[in-house]
Amino acid sequence: MSRPVLLIEIGAGPLPAVTPVTRPSGSWVPVVYKAPVVETPTGVTPTPVTDGVLLQWSPIAAADVVYIIDRGPTAEGPWVEIARTAATRYLYSDGTNAVWFFRIRASINGRAGGGNVVRAQLDMTTEKIRQEFLQATQRDQDLAKQLQQQAQDLANLQALVEAPEWVDQAWPAGSIVKHDGGLYVAKQDVPVGTAITDTAYWSSIGQYASLAEAVGAIGVAMQQVTTDVQQVEQELQILAQDVRGVQSSLSGKADASAVQAMNTRLTQAENNISSLSQLISAVQSTLAGKADASAVQALQTQVTQIGNEVTSNSTAITSVRSQIGGSGNLLPNATFEGDVSGWSFVINQWNVSLTRNVAGPDWIPAGGSQAGWYGGFSPSGISVISSAAFPVEAGKLYMASVYTGAHRCQANLSLVFMDASGKGVGEVYATDTNSDQALGGRALSAWKRLYTPAYEAPAGAASASVQLFSSGMGGVDPYVFFTQAMVEMVPAGKTMPSPWSPGSQGVDSKYAAATQSMSTRLTTAENGVASYFASWNLSLDVNGRIVGIRSINNGTTGTIDFVFDKVRFLSPSAGGARAELVNGNYFVWAPNGVRVVALGWSF
Repeated sequence: MSRPVLLIEIGAGPLPAVTPVTRPSGSWVPVVYKAPVVETPTGVTPTPVTDGVLLQWSPIAAADVVYIIDRGPTAEGPWVEIARTAATRYLYSDGTNAVWFFRIRASINGRAGGGNVVRAQLDMTTEKIRQEFLQATQRDQDLAKQLQQQAQDLANLQALVEAPEWVDQAWPAGSIVKHDGGLYVAKQDVPVGTAITDTAYWSSIGQYASLAEAVGAIGVAMQQVTTDVQQVEQELQILAQDVRGVQSSLSGKADASAVQAMNTRLTQAENNISSLSQLISAVQSTLAGKADASAVQALQTQVTQIGNEVTSNSTAITSVRSQIGGSGNLLPNATFEGDVSGWSFVINQWNVSLTRNVAGPDWIPAGGSQAGWYGGFSPSGISVISSAAFPVEAGKLYMASVYTGAHRCQANLSLVFMDASGKGVGEVYATDTNSDQALGGRALSAWKRLYTPAYEAPAGAASASVQLFSSGMGGVDPYVFFTQAMVEMVPAGKTMPSPWSPGSQGVDSKYAAATQSMSTRLTTAENGVASYFASWNLSLDVNGRIVGIRSINNGTTGTIDFVFDKVRFLSPSAGGARAELVNGNYFVWAPNGVRVVALGWSF
């Protein structure tokens, strides 16, 4: 077998060397990527609009641009980002009339460019109108109160002039009588057999003869029209007056009164001529201790000429008001209607907190509220809250009551009397307790009413407060609730509390009032140029929230302002077609009740 023969053995020479590979040539050059510069927005224009400023700028020619709006107190900042938007406009409002600087920047893929800064002052037209409307409303209401007080003064004066002669009979407190040329007022209820000279019951308020002389003209005016002409040096004055009063009363229960005063006055003093006419009408109805309604109307016209300038003014104001107030309940915040103000712990051995509407809706009387506390343990000792102090009169009889709910504990009540320095001078407790007997709940019948006996305020008593107690009975997790507390002045012999009525706090603020005023003014100056002005205001005020309409015409521009949360424009045809303006938003409903348009700042 022959072996293979290698080429090297036969002299073929060494193997050839490896030839290097030729690298291909090309145009590849390493380049570092640099993002394009983000342009600064141009053409930034601030335009004041109602209640704000509209910022607009020119768009940047790039994709995925987001504009950043910054706000600052100066052109140099410090800046606070307030918004981002893809649009080229932004409406800013913050409810003020402040001056701000705004910086507009563009951002592309998270990279922000430089900013363009502008200065803008917000236009608060709506707020100005609202404030002007509120000021006008307040002026009208103040004037209406003054006119109402004038009417009341006239009624009071009539009571003095027409006071009856004193006779030996029972007189209620506050009665005004005539006797032997003098006027007397009853300090308190006067029993039969009490002499007019008994200063414990009667107080002299003046001699009737001198008082009648002072007010005789007005007294006559109660019955008829009076006219008075006076000339003092170069001033000539003519005054005509007609005052009428009508009053009816059911003693201690209700009364109604109507008073009307009409006045006209003509005055000439050298080259000053003035004519004034005024009519005031007041009507009031009251259910004693419960509610009252009143209406006051004032009409006034005046024409004045001073030299060659003539001014004519005419004003009409009508005010109507209804309210609940003046109840027989002397206790402030008797139902914890809005909060627990006025009530605080004087003893707190349970170490608990006073809470309004504690334990949830199942334990709140329907349509009312309550307050109380609870302890997640088996407490010992007592916890006591005290009301705010209210005035009392020594020698008068008072009775306190409260509805209670008690779970695994005992509830109680007391009435504490204090002197002018706040020192206790007497205390009376309820005749019974709620010892886990009535739990409370939605129905008032599930509560137990505790009450004190009628108690005479001790000598020196000037104020009083109610104290509500809880004491442990060994039960775990006790709850106690209180509602419809009451303190009343009672006559002798009363053994049960009266039906509950609202307390003094929270009642005075429950009112509804409407005030309307119309005024016109025409002035002609010496050069014959005349200026004209007419206005009308209607304001509706419920518990201090005022809405209404104002219209003004100065002879050149007429304006109507609406101050409402919602304004509706309804179709008289059947169906649900309507349009609404709600807090700056505009809505339109089709006849089928479907909303078809929604425009505004919140959309």
